[in-house]
Amino acid sequence: MSSAVERFDDKARESFESAGQTTVYRGELLRHPVYTRVLHWTVALFFFLALFTGAIFTEAIFVADQNGANVRQLTTPVQQDQNPQWSPDGHTLIFFSARAGNADVWRLDLAPKSLRQLTSDPGLDINPFFSPDGAHIAFQSDRSGRLEVWVMNSDGSHQRQLSTIGVTGHFLRWSRGGENVLFRCPCGGKPQIYQISAKGGEPVPLNSEIAGGCHMSFSPGFSLLMDVVGHQTLWVSSVTGGKPLKVYEFPVMTNLQTHGWHMNACSVAPPMQCYAKEC
Repeated sequence: MSSAVERFDDKARESFESAGQTTVYRGELLRHPVYTRVLHWTVALFFFLALFTGAIFTEAIFVADQNGANVRQLTTPVQQDQNPQWSPDGHTLIFFSARAGNADVWRLDLAPKSLRQLTSDPGLDINPFFSPDGAHIAFQSDRSGRLEVWVMNSDGSHQRQLSTIGVTGHFLRWSRGGENVLFRCPCGGKPQIYQISAKGGEPVPLNSEIAGGCHMSFSPGFSLLMDVVGHQTLWVSSVTGGKPLKVYEFPVMTNLQTHGWHMNACSVAPPMQCYAKEC
């Protein structure tokens, strides 16, 4: 405990004792019932004020040049517009948002600029990803009772369920040719990366040593998966087998959510040159 907190702790303890209240012993301020109730109500008040004023839970989508210049806003923040993904041709973005009152998948065409809602089921429809040819969108939905992998045409038609074993994490990935969708299954507390055919069928487990799976991204050659574990450490894993390789650990308090590969995979993670033929 810092000295500043200790001084505050001592003052609070003296105030309680002088008022004839229950004694607060050193280091126990955070466990005192009066202090705990005040803290909880303060946090609750802040939360409801922020929710009412729109100070939180509103996120817009922005785009910028690779060097960070020419930043421009694409969506108006009504609710959180989350997890935007580019179409292969770079003309369209898909994302999920509760801007219509429920978490659904939306499509933003940039030229001409138009915004369309692709899903409208009462369940959660989240984390959409374009297929490599841009013709289909994989997403997660709990409309059948729990989050599963679903797929639809890029215009929102022909929505159909693929998996039946559950899905977790924020990302789905398509195989290079678009035949399969990769996802992370919770599997009763033992998460495992699976792939399932976009036409349906039984899911197939991949390398059981793959690190993470919640934010996975393919290398340009599709032989490696990178993920961030604990929002702090980047790991690279082979899709087919072998132990993962720790690439980089960011400083404490880092909250890394997403990452990507350079077209030259070796420029992203030099340590993996002894690990994969892509380098």
